[in-house]
Amino acid sequence: MKSFLDELIENQSRIHPIILGFYKVEIENNMSYNNYHKLQIKVIEKSLLKLVVDSSFDFTASDRDANLDIPYMD
Repeated sequence: MKSFLDELIENQSRIHPIILGFYKVEIENNMSYNNYHKLQIKVIEKSLLKLVVDSSFDFTASDRDANLDIPYMD
């Protein structure tokens, strides 16, 4: 998982923020459900801080396709 996270960090400027946010949440969930050593968790948490995620997307917005972040053309 650490190598995958490192690749995400390295390529984050080319990955859509929704995808980055999804992977960040999934990595956090994975850490809570698996039995990692405390030092492994610290290393992953430190790397997660380098993953900048724009959390300004409103997935409940009714005026656009929130999953694709495309405004509707009414």
